[in-house]
Amino acid sequence: FNTKFDVVYQASTYNMYGTGVVGKDGVFSGINRYDTKSNMNVDGVLSGEKASYLFQGAIDSRRSVIGATHWVK
Repeated sequence: FNTKFDVVYQASTYNMYGTGVVGKDGVFSGINRYDTKSNMNVDGVLSGEKASYLFQGAIDSRRSVIGATHWVK
């Protein structure tokens, strides 16, 4: 899978993106946040047309973003 979203803080926007695998049970996880295709790691669950995941990523060498998100198709 591939996922991406923007983090907006004050006047700045940071593009976060990750890639990973989805198991037969709907559990998914990121491959590697340090891969060139990712700047964050994700772990979550896909159920039907909904998904929720936790994420942790690096904005730069001094700042990180940690949070959770949920979406419905």
